[in-house]
Amino acid sequence: MPTPAEDRFRALARSSPWRFRTLHLTRTDARGDVVEAWLDRPGHLRVRTGDGRTEVVRGLPYALSAVRPDGTVAVPWRPRLPGDVAVELDEDGLVVDRPPRADLDADDPMWRDYTWVAMLDPVELATGTSVHELAHTTRHGRETWWARMSAEAGYDPRCSCCPLLWGEVSERLETEAGAAPGRLDGWGGFPESWLVGLDVGTGVVVSLRPLGGDRDDLGFEVTLHEVDAPVGARASS
Repeated sequence: MPTPAEDRFRALARSSPWRFRTLHLTRTDARGDVVEAWLDRPGHLRVRTGDGRTEVVRGLPYALSAVRPDGTVAVPWRPRLPGDVAVELDEDGLVVDRPPRADLDADDPMWRDYTWVAMLDPVELATGTSVHELAHTTRHGRETWWARMSAEAGYDPRCSCCPLLWGEVSERLETEAGAAPGRLDGWGGFPESWLVGLDVGTGVVVSLRPLGGDRDDLGFEVTLHEVDAPVGARASS
């Protein structure tokens, strides 16, 4: 497949909930911590940490309330999962127009922080971002699309405290959300941009690296071992 156009890259970033059901992966963060995980959508995640501990996370983040975003009450409450919501797909199976977050319960279980959720469903990369230097490669035997990205006005991270594209934009959003005044005063080494790799088959972020700045600890690398194979996550929980 040729190097993707910008609109193709953005479409891939918003398509993850419709591209796979189960996933077996290993993630290595910039500090060298390695975890292995089995995701079974919807709502089941099993993680094995580097020291051999197993953690199971069930359900969708903040999905226990019966009050819907529009203020109405659903009793019994049932999430609106991607399979319940009709979307238009283009000829490559990518989502043309994704429903707003308030109309769709697409989050995967959260492990440690929302960066994990955004890694699995990077819809925040689709809008409010600049996309440059697009490329495609084969990585660990899987087709991968790459871009150099920066957050701009309109960037809407899943959580501003742990965005994929950390920098001045996300820190200002965090301040506006109620973080301590003067939060930005101690920062000076924001990344100039980020190198982002998206797995074409799933839409998952498989590589995230800051370019410039002084926060090399924020990146990570992901290896996808199996997609849509029986992972046994529920049976082993």
